[in-house]
Amino acid sequence: AAWGVCRDGSKVLLALDVGIRESTAAWTEFIHGLIRRGLREPLLVITDGSPGLVSAVGSCFPNSYRQRCLFHKTQNVLSKIPEEARETVKSFLHSIYHAHSPEAGEQRAAEFIGEYRSLYPRAVNCFSEDLDACLTHLKFPEKHRRLIRTGNLIERAFGEQRRRTKVIPRFFDEKSCLKLAYGSLIRAAERFQRVKMTLLDIQRLETMRRERGLAPEPTLDYKLGREVRKSA
Repeated sequence: AAWGVCRDGSKVLLALDVGIRESTAAWTEFIHGLIRRGLREPLLVITDGSPGLVSAVGSCFPNSYRQRCLFHKTQNVLSKIPEEARETVKSFLHSIYHAHSPEAGEQRAAEFIGEYRSLYPRAVNCFSEDLDACLTHLKFPEKHRRLIRTGNLIERAFGEQRRRTKVIPRFFDEKSCLKLAYGSLIRAAERFQRVKMTLLDIQRLETMRRERGLAPEPTLDYKLGREVRKSA
């Protein structure tokens, strides 16, 4: 499944499909379906650590920023730490991921690696993997960071789906499964709150799009609540 946050702050379900595995080929086909339906290259894509998904996003959206879900990354790192030291390490990780700027996050990350490299090498290797993507959110408006540093949006939606499907012994076919999953996801979407987007936020995001070589978005007319294109 793929969700999107639009420039007006609304959250929309972009696509839902059935796959037997999370391979690069499966995810590439899924993303190509979005592109065929008109999705332009987004400024940011949030993923978990699935190698197939990461590879597909990199090939289909080469100019987009990618954010690694920090909830899953934190869990992966802490699973390699002795239980008695987890709270200390978790606090250190939060100081990195909640830093006030990319530079501060990179500095704290270097300190983390230096402090724990010899003590917990497996945890440090896990932490260092995909580190740039773990700090991507720090480049974005500060009030948006809490919303984009994890994949909680999609995880909450799947929680609604599982709550309904776990009481069903089996589905008759894929179509019946998709219908129920789609219905539960759409109902969940109706309760999602919008992301606050100020004009200053949008101008900053547009600057970031230009820096990444992405096509500019149409001008948003807030008073009319519709998009209008600039005159030539």
